[in-house]
Amino acid sequence: MSEVVYPLADDSIRAITKLLEGPDPYLSLKQASDQVGIPLSTLSDAVRSKRVPALVMPDKRHYVRRSVIQAYARQSMDALEHQLQARLVEAGLLTTIKAKSKSPLTPFNPVKVAGKPVSETLLDDRGA
Repeated sequence: MSEVVYPLADDSIRAITKLLEGPDPYLSLKQASDQVGIPLSTLSDAVRSKRVPALVMPDKRHYVRRSVIQAYARQSMDALEHQLQARLVEAGLLTTIKAKSKSPLTPFNPVKVAGKPVSETLLDDRGA
């Protein structure tokens, strides 16, 4: 019995493999969930509702680009932070909603002081 060769199938497999292993690879939903820290159910819902574009394989498995998931996670966190601040304004605990700064952390330059560090002073006072 001779082996049947499907040249189009081989080309398709090569093309899919190239997509999955490229510089911005496609990841399974589970891999993307683990790498970015988004719950799998949240990611699946975003793909089903078309908020996140996905590559759908013939066996119905979904694959998403890593960069798209990272952007979705940043966008989701920004939206959640804004919603939280809006609720705090409504509750009277904040007066304004702050705009997100580009660089939330500034360089830290420690101040030089004479004598022992506070941590050593505390240990001495406690008798440790």
